[in-house]
Amino acid sequence: MAGATVALAGSFWLQSQTGFVQKSILQAADWIPPLRSNPRILSLASPSKAPLDPSLDSFGWSEVAQELEKRGLLNRAGTFLFTGNWRDSGQLGYATRHSKTPVLCYSTNDPRGFAFWSRSADFVNQDGVLVLMDEKINEPSGFQGWFTGIDPVCERVVPRFGSPARRFRVFLCRNQRLAFPFDQAYGGDSESRIASARRGSPAQR
Repeated sequence: MAGATVALAGSFWLQSQTGFVQKSILQAADWIPPLRSNPRILSLASPSKAPLDPSLDSFGWSEVAQELEKRGLLNRAGTFLFTGNWRDSGQLGYATRHSKTPVLCYSTNDPRGFAFWSRSADFVNQDGVLVLMDEKINEPSGFQGWFTGIDPVCERVVPRFGSPARRFRVFLCRNQRLAFPFDQAYGGDSESRIASARRGSPAQR
């Protein structure tokens, strides 16, 4: 059992560093023609498939932090960072831990601990930097109603051992108009919290 545990841990580490599973799938597709026409098989080897590969969970976030710093988006006055998923916000927060820029999770359904670390009303009239890792449905369009404008900043594919592994995009969301209901001040389900935010929370009145 100890040997199996060591072997499993070693395989996971090797996968996280090299992506040998994806490389093996691509090589097999070259050798076995029917695999090339199977979209499910090939999708496992394509970029932006972190949900299918747990070893990618923490991969690529240091490159995100470097890109944000290079573009002057860290420690920028009146600016915060955010994603739409608490796991991504956690990774982003760790990657940018040496900056003073706050990191939020703009999820009305499941912000986890991010719901208690900040007050949503504090970020009205500030700019938000949205980071999207991999493919996200309805993003950034899902946040358009909260800001006066959303401008694309950059897009990068992060390779792992020479092969594309993850894709991230960065958007500058200008001048947040309403307090996004990521915290517990609104209560109720996501629809009632959004409606409450649009009417104005007690902190805004």
